[in-house]
Amino acid sequence: GVDLSGVWIIDRRVGASTRAPIDQRIMRDGAGQPVPAQPWAQKLYDDNVEGERVGRTFVTPSTLCLPHGMPEMMTGAAYPIEIIQQPGKVAFIHELQRAFRLVYLDRGHKPDPDPTYHGDSVGHWEGDTLVIDTIGLNGKNVLDMLGMPTSEKMHVVERITRPAHNKLDIKLTIDDPGVFTRTWEQHVTYSLQPREVEIGEYICEDGN
Repeated sequence: GVDLSGVWIIDRRVGASTRAPIDQRIMRDGAGQPVPAQPWAQKLYDDNVEGERVGRTFVTPSTLCLPHGMPEMMTGAAYPIEIIQQPGKVAFIHELQRAFRLVYLDRGHKPDPDPTYHGDSVGHWEGDTLVIDTIGLNGKNVLDMLGMPTSEKMHVVERITRPAHNKLDIKLTIDDPGVFTRTWEQHVTYSLQPREVEIGEYICEDGN
């Protein structure tokens, strides 16, 4: 493997920001195409989009101080993350909601993981690529600020590379037969921050 440690900030949030025009915030896959949602999920999402157009903002779980969860915590957070590596483990420390995520390199998945927001993540190196496999998600997450749903069947595979000293490239494969008709991909990049940048305090409940 390679050294991924440092403080990183996402270059472009999936779904853009809440200030972007609505058509720029609609969820698309890594090729810019609509995600392959099942009819019930697409209807739910379309209703959220139309509500946004008339000023009825969708209330995300994170608005209620609940975790962003996987994979949105890696694709939609505008706050920095710090990566810390140890033998057998990689830690992702998020400024957003003071969340942390541990990826275990020295074990397989738990036989029956309790469903959680972040899931059960295990990884291995394929040359210079860190491959992370996440299951055990609770279906309470959404994939973007417009509320694309998820289910407990979601399975996420991340492939993380460092193509340059100051860049991380993350390709995510999303498989959720409870919501989507097929597997699809997302792609984000992160930029390395100067050494003096540190993870700050973020207390959602204070003043929310």
